[in-house]
Amino acid sequence: MTGMVTPWERISALPPALPVGRRWMKTSCLTLIATGPPPTGHLRRNPASPATHAGKRNRWWTSLMSIPEWRTATSPAKTGLEPNTLYIVDNRTKMPDSSGGLTDDSLERFYTDATGRVERVDTYAGVKGAWSVELNKRMPNVTYNVVAKTDGGLENHFTIITDDFAKPKSVEAHITGLLKGDINRSAWQQILAGIRVGGRGYEGGHIIASLFAGPGEGANLMAQLMFQNRGHGTPNVPANTLAFYQLERELMTKALHRVDTGQPLDLRVKVEAVPGPKPGLPDRVDVTFRFDAETSTTRRFPNLPMEQKESL
Repeated sequence: MTGMVTPWERISALPPALPVGRRWMKTSCLTLIATGPPPTGHLRRNPASPATHAGKRNRWWTSLMSIPEWRTATSPAKTGLEPNTLYIVDNRTKMPDSSGGLTDDSLERFYTDATGRVERVDTYAGVKGAWSVELNKRMPNVTYNVVAKTDGGLENHFTIITDDFAKPKSVEAHITGLLKGDINRSAWQQILAGIRVGGRGYEGGHIIASLFAGPGEGANLMAQLMFQNRGHGTPNVPANTLAFYQLERELMTKALHRVDTGQPLDLRVKVEAVPGPKPGLPDRVDVTFRFDAETSTTRRFPNLPMEQKESL
C-alpha cells in the first residue's frame, strides 16, 4: 500500500476485538478499514512504543498517508486505492457550531468498489474560508452524502450524485433546519459553474438554496439561465408560467413560517438536472418536493433560451 512508512512485526492471531476476515489500520489522521480475508490470516502491529500499547490488543494501526499526502497524491482522482475499502480521513473541513464559531468535524469516509474506484463519499459542507475540497474537486459517478449545520445546531442532509463529467446530476435534500443571516456562498464557484459553462445569460445557480444550508461548493451549483435562477434577463417560458426561482421562494416562505412559528420543519426536495448540450448545462431541471407526509409534487423548468429550445 502506497505511503506505508512505519516498521512492522507480524503477529500470529487476530486481536479479539476484531471479527475474523477484517483488517483495521489507524493513525491520528487516516484510517483504513478493508473488508475481505486478511493476508495469510495475520495482522501487523506497530512496535514503536510497546509500553504505550501494552494490554490494548484491539488497537492496530499503520501510518498510511498524512492529510497533505492524501490531498495531493490522491485528490481529486483518488487512484491507486484498494478495492472494497473504507478510507476515513480526519479533520478535513469545518462547519459552524451552535455558538456561531467554526468547529472541526473529524471524519470523512471514502468507499471504494471492487475495482478500487471511489464510489461513495460521506463528508461535510464547508464554510467561507474553509470550503470542502471534495465538494469543489469532485469525482465522476460518485455519490456524496453531505451534512450541513443549520441554526440551532440542527443538521440538514444532502445526497449529491455526479455524472460522467463530475457535474451534479441530482441533489436530494432532507431539510429540518434553516441557515439565516450570512449567506454561505462562493462567488468564484458560481462563476466556474455559471458563465464559464453556459456563457452569457447564465449564472451559477444553487441547486438547493442557501437558506436550506445548501452547500456553497460547486457540487451544489449548475449553469442556470438567469431568468430561471432569479427572474432577471429574457424569460424562456410563456407569461404566468412558474419559474424555478418562484418555486424556490414558495418553499422558503413556507419553511420560514414553520420555523418562525415554532413548528417542526420536515421538507424533502430532489432536484434532477436533465442533460443538455454540454456537461454542466442542463436542458431542464426537475424538482420534486413535499412537506411532512404530503404527496410529492414535481415541477419541470426549462434551462435553455426560448430560441435555442425552438431550434432543437
